[in-house]
Amino acid sequence: MVGHKPLLAAEQCQPKQHISNKSPSDPMTNARRWKSLVLLFLVAMTITNAVVLWRQRDFVVRGFGDFAQLYTSGKIVQRGLSPRLYDRRLQWEVQQTFAATVTIRRGPLPYVRPPFEALLFVPFSLLRYPVAWAIWTAIKIGVLAGIPLLLRRCCPRNHLFPAGIEWVLCLSSFPIALDLLQGQDSILLLLILVLVYRQLERRSDLLAGLLLGLGLFKFNLIIPVALIFLLMQRFTVVAGFSITAAILSLISWAMIGWHGMLGYVRYLWDLNQMPGAGMAAPQSMPNFRGLLSTPIWKGPIPVSGEWILLSVSFLAIILTARLWRASYRSLQRDAVGFSLSIVVAILTSYHSYSYDMTILLLPLLLLGVASQNGLSKISLNEKLLTGCWLLLLFSPLYWFLARQDRLCFAAVVLTGLAAALAWKMAAERSLHVKDAGIQTLETA
Repeated sequence: MVGHKPLLAAEQCQPKQHISNKSPSDPMTNARRWKSLVLLFLVAMTITNAVVLWRQRDFVVRGFGDFAQLYTSGKIVQRGLSPRLYDRRLQWEVQQTFAATVTIRRGPLPYVRPPFEALLFVPFSLLRYPVAWAIWTAIKIGVLAGIPLLLRRCCPRNHLFPAGIEWVLCLSSFPIALDLLQGQDSILLLLILVLVYRQLERRSDLLAGLLLGLGLFKFNLIIPVALIFLLMQRFTVVAGFSITAAILSLISWAMIGWHGMLGYVRYLWDLNQMPGAGMAAPQSMPNFRGLLSTPIWKGPIPVSGEWILLSVSFLAIILTARLWRASYRSLQRDAVGFSLSIVVAILTSYHSYSYDMTILLLPLLLLGVASQNGLSKISLNEKLLTGCWLLLLFSPLYWFLARQDRLCFAAVVLTGLAAALAWKMAAERSLHVKDAGIQTLETA
């Protein structure tokens, strides 16, 4: 990585006689103090999340969480009823067999993922619901434990957090805690993006694209990233993505047929028009849609608003692609560009939810939150980046906003984060061009 030495990186050992002479204003002393404060903050957020999860343990076992829809999809496929995967009456019938005590719903919690993902949950459907949820949660915790190790292998020089702190960081994140509470699949998408990044670092664009396509079970988040690669003219990535997309489309067709796939599009549209049908309202979405709709339109967004939203989203995607392409040509690095594309994908997705912010763990692990010398010795851009990360990690704020159905305000912080990443990318490229120019003059 170009720039400041990352926070919590391993420090070189200093002789004892020098350590004892450090003044309170010494950079090393400031770094230790800053790291201690950040670690204390992360531990406090982890405890907060643990308390909330413990108090809601009955919530998940009884079938209130989103895992109910995933488990339902596996049950339907396991019964040989795949063509009726999006039949709401059948979904309700299945959910009554394991979540009959859930009184907050008068209809089914709808399954909204593409057909192919239901195959993943067929093995879980053979187990009792609480057991299936426990195993699914254990798998996701295992994935979280492995992600820092995967990143350490592909970019050891960029390793930001010593062993142990990485896992505290993972558990301190509100979106990850919410994913575990709801039994969602965002941690699985996080793993896929980590694997994509590893291949990008190895310059294996085709494999990166193939892996990116596996994330299409959340196509609302993956398609913006694929568009960014397309606009960057990284056609090998796009080719790999298209191959996986075609294979998954054929699997879906085999499961529900072409009529069923067309019906899936209508099904999603109808759910979007039905308040209280199991889809989150815009004011609960940390994206441009939530940010635009909440203060302006109390009901459905009118056609003019949809065009404004579409224009803003495409502008953000185009700017991200241009910045990343210019930076990639000069720096040959994907860390900041890929991080920015993840943030922009959440902001521009028509449907993004609080647990989808789980994928922000990848940029955080890659880029860190400050230099080793703390906040006093870094640029204004790095201070903005650090401030946004700390706000995103402040779990009590998001648990409060979740209770108030106002998580759309998280989009303000995400917008600031996107601006900080874009600024960082432009600054690094400018510094690289300047250094290259100086070297050229010296050579001449």
